[in-house]
Amino acid sequence: MGLQRRRQPKSDGVRLAVLEAAGVEFSEYGFEGASTRRIAERVGIFQAQIGYHVGNKDQLWKATLDHLFAKLREHLESGVIGDPVEVFADVIRRYVRHTADCPELPRIMLMESAKTSDRSDWLVKEHVRPTLRALGLL
Repeated sequence: MGLQRRRQPKSDGVRLAVLEAAGVEFSEYGFEGASTRRIAERVGIFQAQIGYHVGNKDQLWKATLDHLFAKLREHLESGVIGDPVEVFADVIRRYVRHTADCPELPRIMLMESAKTSDRSDWLVKEHVRPTLRALGLL
């Protein structure tokens, strides 16, 4: 097991920028077509810095989906409480607004749902089911 590097506060900003750029890249090109070189160019860093801040391409993909789902959950959690019909309608409205503001997540999910893979299985297990459970839809 290698040494874990401690990230500096400035490093957290770079990591966030990498995740944002990776969301765009993965949503445009899919996992196979995405390029860590293009992601680094979008952020204005060296390609090797992606490995330092996030890891390899698979780790980058998972961290990106973690980031995108966290943004979705944050958007959905501050909704209406009470009548189940109003809660459901509010969730739909919030999801539609979030999708308009952040189209990367549904694009990635659409690409991944087109085929069964380890990534799609991970996505369902780690994010889709827990999100649906939290919303009372499972």
